[in-house]
Amino acid sequence: MPPCYGVAHQVDLATTTTEGTKAMTPRETYTKKTLFLSQAPNFNFELNAEQILEKALEAGFVTKIGDDLFEINNSYGEAN
Repeated sequence: MPPCYGVAHQVDLATTTTEGTKAMTPRETYTKKTLFLSQAPNFNFELNAEQILEKALEAGFVTKIGDDLFEINNSYGEAN
């Protein structure tokens, strides 16, 4: 992903459970603004922050986890 030009996104650790095993995995989170800053170039700057967020939510690229906090789906685009 391109850099967020002065506004950093957050990466924290989340506890995930897989078949009874707990593991700490990185969880990449963005606000609407940082998502816009990182993804606007992919849309040739033709979409505003709300439009990019709406597309990201519809496509399953991000999941809402807080008031203005969205988690990136690390499995996005992988074949099932």
